[in-house]
Amino acid sequence: MPRLLISDSQWEILQNVMKESGAYMKDKLRLTIEGILWRIRTGSPWRDLPAEFGSYSSIFNKFNRWSKNGIWTKIFEELIDEPDNELNSVDGTVIRVHQHASSGGTGGDTAIGKSKGGWTTKVIMKCDAHGNPLKSMIFEGQANEISGAKTLMTDSLTETFLGDKGLDSDEFRTWLIERGITPCIPIKSNSVRENPGFDKHTYTFRHVVENLFAKMKQFRAFATRYEKTKRNFQALIDLVCGVIWLRLLVN
Repeated sequence: MPRLLISDSQWEILQNVMKESGAYMKDKLRLTIEGILWRIRTGSPWRDLPAEFGSYSSIFNKFNRWSKNGIWTKIFEELIDEPDNELNSVDGTVIRVHQHASSGGTGGDTAIGKSKGGWTTKVIMKCDAHGNPLKSMIFEGQANEISGAKTLMTDSLTETFLGDKGLDSDEFRTWLIERGITPCIPIKSNSVRENPGFDKHTYTFRHVVENLFAKMKQFRAFATRYEKTKRNFQALIDLVCGVIWLRLLVN
C-alpha cells in the first residue's frame, strides 16, 4: 500500500465534514480521498494512480464532480477553526503550468497567462496571523495582485493588513483604511512618497504567508499546475488548505 496522509483521528473529523458538505458517502470513501491526495502530493498523472486506491477514472470523476459542486471549497471552509485575525497577510505566488494543462486553452477562463517564465497561473492567498490559510483566488500569471487582494479582504475581520511591495498603492491603502483596516505595506524602492503609517516591526510577521506557500508546495500538483480547468485547480488548492487545517486540528 502506498504511503497514506490521513490518520484515523483525522479521518473521523474529515468524514463528518464531508457528510455535512454534501459529499456522497459510500464504502471505500477513505481510499478514494487518499488516492486523490496521493495524486496531488506526487503530481503524477491520474492514470498512474496505484491500483490499491481503486479505479483511477472513478477517483478522478469524483474529484471532478465534487469540484463542480463546490464541495472541496465547502470542506475547506468547514475545517477552518478559530483563525487568529489579529493580522491578515496576503501574497501571491506564480505557478508554472505544465504543457498538458495549457493544451486546454489560455486566458481568464482558465487562469493561465503568459509571463517571463512562460505559461503561468498566479495564486493569491490570504492567511491569518499564524500563516493558516483562509481564502485564495487564481488568475493569469501576469495579473496584478491588488484586485485579488481587494476581493480577499472584502469580508476580512482583521484590523491590520500585511502586504509586500507588489501591493504598494495609495488607492489600495485608502480602500483598506475606509474599511477600518490598518495597512502595513512598504513602498517601492524607487518611490519618493512618504509612508508614515508603516510599522517595520509589524511587517516582520508577513513571512507567515511565504511559509504557507512553502508548505503548500510540498504538494507537487500545486507547485506545478497540471489541471486544465481553473475550477479543478482552485478545488485542488482548497483541498490542500483543508489538509493543512486538518493537521492543525489533530496533531
